[in-house]
Amino acid sequence: MNYKEIISKSINFLKFPDIYMYIRQRITNSHIIILLYHRVHPKIDNSFMSGVSPEEFENQIKYLEKYFKIFSLGKLINFLKNNKISNEEYKNIAVITFDDGYKDNYIYAYPILKRNRIPATIFLTTNYIGKDKLFWWDKVRYIVYNTKNGKINIPNIGEYLLNNNIEKSKCIFILLEKLKKFPDKLKNKYIFILQNMCNVKIPSGLGEKMVLSWDEIQEMNDNGIYFGAHTKTHPILTNENLKEAEKEIVDSKKAIEDHLKIKIKSFSYPNGSFNNEIIQLVKNCGFDCAVSTNESLINKYNINDIYNLPRIGASSSFSLFKITTSGIYSDFHSLFHIKN
Repeated sequence: MNYKEIISKSINFLKFPDIYMYIRQRITNSHIIILLYHRVHPKIDNSFMSGVSPEEFENQIKYLEKYFKIFSLGKLINFLKNNKISNEEYKNIAVITFDDGYKDNYIYAYPILKRNRIPATIFLTTNYIGKDKLFWWDKVRYIVYNTKNGKINIPNIGEYLLNNNIEKSKCIFILLEKLKKFPDKLKNKYIFILQNMCNVKIPSGLGEKMVLSWDEIQEMNDNGIYFGAHTKTHPILTNENLKEAEKEIVDSKKAIEDHLKIKIKSFSYPNGSFNNEIIQLVKNCGFDCAVSTNESLINKYNINDIYNLPRIGASSSFSLFKITTSGIYSDFHSLFHIKN
């Protein structure tokens, strides 16, 4: 148990999140949270895998059902547009979203959501669906975790020890933070160098095992799960020229609409990165809303915020999950930034 878990368990033992959420709700007159998930799968001692376990996910769903009204994203948008944010009946609202389109969303999360009749929205990165392709960050994780090298030294990136899982996890975290800021061509060049240096072959079929298929997406769409666009290839849109950014947005929307024969109305910014020009593109492409990764709750509503809806990342720890859904983390995070 790490220090964060010890602190969070202590805070929960004192019932502070429950007290805080009650007081916060009375002050703000609303408590609306959009949760962000990526993966749901059994816990494995493997730095290649990250996410929430099915058992933990079900615990979180039960907690949300007890303390929140769980809305679909579309229902929340209509709710906000009609200015019902101060409605006494809906003090606590939660919305569940997933980014990227991992197959474990279908295998592990979907049965729980279906059994409990809980709506959710999955934002799809369309060029990976039905293809034997790994997301670049999963490729980095797989290469580093599976190398037998005890050390790597990548020019202009750095030297890292890889003697155990702790060192590998640290290396993965640093590489992902550095590489995500690079243009795709340069990023792919460094991943190629990394793979050769680590002497790791990525097995055929791994990409198809990790990403949703169109048949799985269709089944979920027929049973209460909603879908949104998350670009074709998951670039940081602010790093792209506007023509390329528009193509990423438009083509992902069209691909989902062509397969599901429905209108796709919501968008998720890859890596939560956007600016006013990207927001305008999203509006022009016909989306009703867009979600970011800004870590906060929705306290008040401005029509401009509909294309910058904040989300809270769902923790794999139930103690931390209760703290984040109470608003403690996002409020203190906002105060910190105000001071700076």
